[in-house]
Amino acid sequence: MPLNSAQQFGYGSLAGMGAATLINAFGSIGLTSKSNAIAQSQANIARINAQQMEWAAQQRMRSAEKDQVRMTMEAGQTKASQRAAIAANGLAVGEGGSVELLASTDIIKEIESNQIKENAVRDAWGMRMQATNYQGQALMSEAAKQSPGSVFGTTLLQGASQIANRYMVYRAVGLFDTNKQAQATMTPALWEAQGGYY
Repeated sequence: MPLNSAQQFGYGSLAGMGAATLINAFGSIGLTSKSNAIAQSQANIARINAQQMEWAAQQRMRSAEKDQVRMTMEAGQTKASQRAAIAANGLAVGEGGSVELLASTDIIKEIESNQIKENAVRDAWGMRMQATNYQGQALMSEAAKQSPGSVFGTTLLQGASQIANRYMVYRAVGLFDTNKQAQATMTPALWEAQGGYY
């Protein structure tokens, strides 16, 4: 039995939805693969940034050690100059005010050395925190990746659900009835007037 125009419209609409669903599903594979590649690139960049921050933190600590050595040498030279000045003035190096002067130089050297180390530790800690943030970004980027097969299947299922819903609506309004009177009354124009769409 040949199909009337309403049935042709209904089956044609369902076939069009099916074709669109397949195209979307296969297209989702490429889009998902591309999105995954971008996410992996972002993760790789974040890991490189994290490694650079760790290297910067290590460099900061090495620089502080060099600063401490240089400051200790300068303090030693200052102390030697102080001893020479004490001796040149005819004072005893190990007695009275000379002992206090040399001790104060040692105290100043210790305070400055500790300050250099504390500043370096604080700076390195900030850099390592930033490295941790970059590592977190890398993990988040990788977590955003999706399975192309899973996205393909989900797209197919969503499309199939929409087709099934449309089919049930068509049947509910009598689009596929074999009753000639129902077929004659359900035209595409009537379908659209009842809230349907092509």
